[in-house]
Amino acid sequence: MSRAQRVRKRGSGAGSHAWAFYLVPVVLATFAYFLLPEVPQAILYILVGVSAVVATLVGARWQPAGRELPLYLFAGGLLMTVVGDIIYAVYEDVLLVEGPFPSIADVFYVANYPFYAAALVLLVRRRTPGRDWDGITDAAIITTGAAVLSWVFLMKPYAEDLTLPLLERLISLS
Repeated sequence: MSRAQRVRKRGSGAGSHAWAFYLVPVVLATFAYFLLPEVPQAILYILVGVSAVVATLVGARWQPAGRELPLYLFAGGLLMTVVGDIIYAVYEDVLLVEGPFPSIADVFYVANYPFYAAALVLLVRRRTPGRDWDGITDAAIITTGAAVLSWVFLMKPYAEDLTLPLLERLISLS
């Protein structure tokens, strides 16, 4: 049986509802997270992140040939975030020190952005090949509004705080 036939076969029946078998335990884990003490919380948080990477990779394998790259890129972005979370948890829960800022964890947190951006670009390009000026205009309006709100409420205070070293300001802005 070819890969395309396996994908078509998985697309029907029980395989099409596989997301529910992932969603239910993750929702339960989210509720359990708030009931746990600090160290088990950190472990559960990392396990949920790892499960998201695995679920995304499984989803990518279920895609028809040539359509899996965006999901692999999303998995790469998730993996960068999980690695950052692990490093941060080691500082806080193993070494029992406040994580420095900036730290190596921040390198991984910032490294996830190119993965997500590339995945989104690929998804949009596949949906609408060529130039979709109406879609570009709509996206630009929404992005501009979100960017203004982000700048005013999240980024501007860091940009104007001259007591922070330049590297800290840049990472905070990112």
